[in-house]
Amino acid sequence: MGCDKALLTNPAGQRWLERTLDLLATVGAPITLISGHPDHLQLAEAWGLIHGWSVQLLAEPAPRGGPLLALERLMAAHPDDYLFVAPVDLPNLEPTGLETLLAEAAAEPQTITLASDGSQLQPLLGLYPPSAHLHQTLCQSLRAGNRSLKGWLAAVPYRSVPLPTDQLLNINSPAELQALTP
Repeated sequence: MGCDKALLTNPAGQRWLERTLDLLATVGAPITLISGHPDHLQLAEAWGLIHGWSVQLLAEPAPRGGPLLALERLMAAHPDDYLFVAPVDLPNLEPTGLETLLAEAAAEPQTITLASDGSQLQPLLGLYPPSAHLHQTLCQSLRAGNRSLKGWLAAVPYRSVPLPTDQLLNINSPAELQALTP
């Protein structure tokens, strides 16, 4: 991408990380931010103070190992909690998308529930139930040298929940960012 997506500013003047924190706050769940970037942790801490919201900060040590390792660290930090995972690079995500995922996860609370646009899975937007077995299989995958979140998901049960395609627009290049801005 060539820049830090979490610190990009949307047309309303809000950074993408702040917007994601605002979205997660709408569902009323505790928030944990895992990042290897001190600027992200400082921004989230300031956001929590401004909004009166407790944000647990987990500094991801170098070398960062990608989303699968970050998910393992979250599972280790919260072994008895559902994890509602959300990335910062879905600038069109709305509270309705989060509410849909929560409602679908409630129907099958022991199964991973992930967002999908009907054809592509978005594994960084979903609910991961507390499960020693899931955590164990994730750790085994990491020990085997696997770093692919989608690769690990292929070996565990999950269900995908279709959300509106526009809410799952993932920005990964300057061209996509340019197309997003009016």
